[in-house]
Amino acid sequence: MPDFKYIVKKTTDFSESEWVEFSNSFNEAFSKEKTVEEIRLLHEKNIYEHATVSYCLDVTKNKIVAATAMMPYIYEYKGQEVLTALSGSSFVLPEARSNILLFKKLYFKVRDFIKEEGYKAILGVPNKNSYQYSKKMFGTKDLFQLDYFILPVLSGNIAKLGLLRIILKKISLIYLRLFGIINHIEKIPLISHKDTTEFYKKRFPGYKGFENSKCFGYYKTFIEERKKTTYIFEFKDILSEKRTSKALYALVRHIIKTEDTDFILFVGKMNFRFGALLKVPQKFIPKTLPLVIDVIDNNFKDEFLLPDNWSFSLINLDVR
Repeated sequence: MPDFKYIVKKTTDFSESEWVEFSNSFNEAFSKEKTVEEIRLLHEKNIYEHATVSYCLDVTKNKIVAATAMMPYIYEYKGQEVLTALSGSSFVLPEARSNILLFKKLYFKVRDFIKEEGYKAILGVPNKNSYQYSKKMFGTKDLFQLDYFILPVLSGNIAKLGLLRIILKKISLIYLRLFGIINHIEKIPLISHKDTTEFYKKRFPGYKGFENSKCFGYYKTFIEERKKTTYIFEFKDILSEKRTSKALYALVRHIIKTEDTDFILFVGKMNFRFGALLKVPQKFIPKTLPLVIDVIDNNFKDEFLLPDNWSFSLINLDVR
């Protein structure tokens, strides 16, 4: 029988050796080759610059065989700040999977820990393997599926000739003009993420930013399956501090002009008429992204379980 030890702590309290062990197991679980610093940044690029991690140590091997992390996010709810956790970096290595209750222990240990810290709810986007497990073992509830919004530009790796790239960019810009006239403003839901300059600075290190006198946005281009995809993480009107169709139009126009990209993509919920991007039908989405919630504080249960009360997108979770 393995000798398992369960440990919960903030990443700011990790020793260097713990970071090395955690990173080795993380890379093994997700077939990655990330450095310790990359994994540290992944867990600490939030307003509090830490995550709370629950991990299982095989004492005999001195190896982390399972873990789950909770990243802090502040939401605004009825004029007050509410602390929530975003669940991520969850794994159980093959050698520990025979213990079917191991991950349940990990989850509830970190849940109890963050409840004492004042967290009100845990949000997550589980993959298809953990979705049913989380509902059955943790009692999570469905909120909604994250939507995909896309604009094919096809001027990245798909169009290899310079002239073809120019033509495709011009076609995209002509199409885009149709949506730069009328401005639609998002309806702010009851529970919305608290965005500040400090948050953006910590959330998007190394990402590209766009800003003019009226709006701003953040985006990043990745190569996936030999295609260039530019993900939009945020766009807002400066004056109203809300997402608007004109802010989206300006950002997409900027991306088309400055990036040789094949697709522009936004993943999440849009609470207004989006225009510049096309909503992908559910049957064509590349990966189902269900948003689930575990309400820790029962005082918030009634309204936190209503899907229309929430806003959620890549600014909350890089599901890429």
